[in-house]
Amino acid sequence: MHIWVYKHLLEHEVEIKELAWTSMWAIVAAMIAIKMSPDDIIKYFKNINYLKLVDLNLIFWILSGKKVRKELKKVFKDKRIEDLDIPLTIVATNIETWESEYFKSWKIVDALRASLSLPSIFTPHKINENHFIDWWITSNLPIEAIKSKHKIIAVSALRKTSPLNTHFTFWRFKFVRNFFEINYQILHRTLLLLLENNEKASIEDNPKAIIIKPDFTDILDYYSFLKLDEFVELGYEETKKVKI
Repeated sequence: MHIWVYKHLLEHEVEIKELAWTSMWAIVAAMIAIKMSPDDIIKYFKNINYLKLVDLNLIFWILSGKKVRKELKKVFKDKRIEDLDIPLTIVATNIETWESEYFKSWKIVDALRASLSLPSIFTPHKINENHFIDWWITSNLPIEAIKSKHKIIAVSALRKTSPLNTHFTFWRFKFVRNFFEINYQILHRTLLLLLENNEKASIEDNPKAIIIKPDFTDILDYYSFLKLDEFVELGYEETKKVKI
């Protein structure tokens, strides 16, 4: 559930019966489940100093995620998923079994930390004897986690792929971009292709779901945290076009 959809539903007095999400957007779903308002959610994300959440694991040279968990605990404290008024499912991938894990009960902060564990960025999060990573590895649109017979609204924030940018111009001279820049673009497009295929599979299995897909291509980047207002406005305008 994205902030702009939440805002639209509240304005039209549409009751939210159930929530499910994965990765960083699972934080928003959990905030909705504890009845935070759209304005409070936006204010929270705008006030975070993201650099202070960086805590490098010197063994693996990726983020340990301890500071992220500590930050999440400021919001959710020791609340548990099963105690929420709105049923919530937080989804992650269990790397012991390579199967999806649907957290319908557990501490919210630990389920979120598990779902946020983007490979090569965060260390996997350990719960009991299992380690978990971000769910986009298996699917990034968890429609199947919703068991309600009511309308299902699913939001895709994937950007469209664009041609490789292999050259740049400086003082009217054209230069070839370096090996690392070009390979980063290839890796990024490979990831987008994986996510697009995952989404298509989820949508095909749930043809009655209402899909909202704002187009952020060439306007914003996934990590433009300081442009949250633009994200929300674009998504909100797209949501208004959908009959809910």
